[in-house]
Amino acid sequence: VLVYMWPIVTGLISAGYCTMTIWNFYKTGRQLREVLSIHAGLNSSRYIRLMALASMELFATIPLASWVIWINSHESPVFPWKSWADTHSGFGRVDVYPKVIWSSTSLFIMTTELQRWLTISCAFVFFVFFGFADEARKHYRQAYTSVASRLGVTTTSGSLESTGSSKGGVAVRVSTYN
Repeated sequence: VLVYMWPIVTGLISAGYCTMTIWNFYKTGRQLREVLSIHAGLNSSRYIRLMALASMELFATIPLASWVIWINSHESPVFPWKSWADTHSGFGRVDVYPKVIWSSTSLFIMTTELQRWLTISCAFVFFVFFGFADEARKHYRQAYTSVASRLGVTTTSGSLESTGSSKGGVAVRVSTYN
């Protein structure tokens, strides 16, 4: 249980910061808009995205970590501590079980698949929050232009044209979203 308690502890700490941030956002919304209008590098979409990510963390971390503690306490026995030698015995051993054995329990299947896919889904959620931002799209456009120029294709506003000879040049229409 002690190993699995740290996500709950950090979740509670971040829950405190998240609720204070949301409360201050609604309490001082006018002041925030004034600060955002003064500083060119700040905008409300960045702040709202960050608050939405913090809120998702608030509603996902504590329940998921609590569920993991409950599963581990009910499904696997807790052995009394004897010594460090006993604790570290067989530490490098990796047991291999056929799927017939580990797939016989639906709870084990669910926890295994959750462990596999949760990290990937968290990466997608993070990308959704920050990968579609204006700044990120600007960097994608710069990378695309750099790669296209190395391939001999010039990019202009809304179209691509070949930089080869004028005969047989290929023009491709690409719509850009600004």
